[in-house]
Amino acid sequence: MLLGHRGVPALETAKRALPPEWHDMASLMLRECGQFDGLDEPRRRLEVEAEAFASELCRRIAGAGGARSARIRSLLNEAL
Repeated sequence: MLLGHRGVPALETAKRALPPEWHDMASLMLRECGQFDGLDEPRRRLEVEAEAFASELCRRIAGAGGARSARIRSLLNEAL
C-alpha cells in the first residue's frame, strides 16, 4: 500500500460499519473467489445458483430501466 500503510481488511471495515445482524452477509459477500472448498456439494451448488440468479436479475434491471411500457416499469419497481 501507499507509503507502507498496510490498510484495513475490507471485512473488518464492513463489520465496523454494518449492524451485527448483517455481519454474516458481509462475510459471505466479501470472501475471496475459490473459497468453496469448505462447503459441501449441495450448499456449493445453491450458492452458485444464487449468484447466477443475482447476475440475471441485475442484467434485467439494467435493461428494464429503458422499457417503454409503464406497466413493465411499475411491475419492476413493485418487485424491488
